[in-house]
Amino acid sequence: DQLVGWALDVSMERRDARALTDNLARFGLNCWRSERVVAQTLVRNLDQDLSRLSASARDETQVIQVASVARCLSAVLRNLERDAAHAQTCSRFVDALLSARTAAQEPHAWDDVCHELCIDLLKGSDFRLIEQP
Repeated sequence: DQLVGWALDVSMERRDARALTDNLARFGLNCWRSERVVAQTLVRNLDQDLSRLSASARDETQVIQVASVARCLSAVLRNLERDAAHAQTCSRFVDALLSARTAAQEPHAWDDVCHELCIDLLKGSDFRLIEQP
C-alpha cells in the first residue's frame, strides 16, 4: 500500500514512480495471490480512482495522473486470477484510458501509453466471462 502511495505522489520524479510500479508487478503471481485481501483492496481502490480521474481529466497534468494510477492498477491486476471480476476490471481499465484520451495534448502518444499499459494486462483475459445485462 505504501509503495502505491509513493508511486502516486505527484512530487516524485516520474522515472522513480515508474520504477516503483515496475517493482509492484515483479512481486509476481505468488505474492499477489497469497495476499488476496491486500490485492483486492488495492485493485478496488485504484479502479475507483482511475474511473474518477479519467472522467474528470481536462489537461496534461491530469492525464499524467491517470497514467500513474493505471500503471499501479496494471501492476497488481496482471498478477491476479483471470476470472469474471478481472475481466470486468480490465474492461473498465480500457474505458478509463480511452476516456482520458480527449485531454491528452498528444493523443497518438497517449495511444502508445495505453498500448503499453494494456498489452500484458489483457493477455489471457476472457471477456466472455462478463455477464451481459
